[in-house]
Amino acid sequence: MKAKFLIVAMTVLTLATGTVWAQKGHRERSMEQKEISTEQVARRMTDRMKENLSLTDEQVKQVYPICLEQAQAMKEHRAERREMAEKSREAMAAQREQMVGKMKAVLTPEQYAQWIECRQCLDRKADCKGPACMQRKAKNGHHATPCKGGPCTGKPVKKVDEKSK
Repeated sequence: MKAKFLIVAMTVLTLATGTVWAQKGHRERSMEQKEISTEQVARRMTDRMKENLSLTDEQVKQVYPICLEQAQAMKEHRAERREMAEKSREAMAAQREQMVGKMKAVLTPEQYAQWIECRQCLDRKADCKGPACMQRKAKNGHHATPCKGGPCTGKPVKKVDEKSK
């Protein structure tokens, strides 16, 4: 019985170690890919095509400029995507700030404080400072039942049955 358990434990340990090792290798490869130039990318593409398609030397000379052009276009596209993502984040932040200003003008100070508290909980960016979180009854700073605009007490919200109305 102990021998079977030991075999199973060793197998699990070996598989877990292999998985971690493989992930580390992937991370290192991805870091290498970020550092290579477009010329290196084009050369790799051309080399793969030469090997897989059995290209002649003349074909390799014609294919390389095409691959180089493609590698440059891909690099530009990635840069544009990053720029668009950054602009989108900035636009959303500005929109949130406008909403905060508008809500502050409409809500009472107590309501506004409660709204901010619930928003922090729902945004999952900051730990909620409500009683349930302070008592560590909520997991990871998030309530099992969202506060739905009410005080963050961590207590389940009573549902009104549609049939009883």
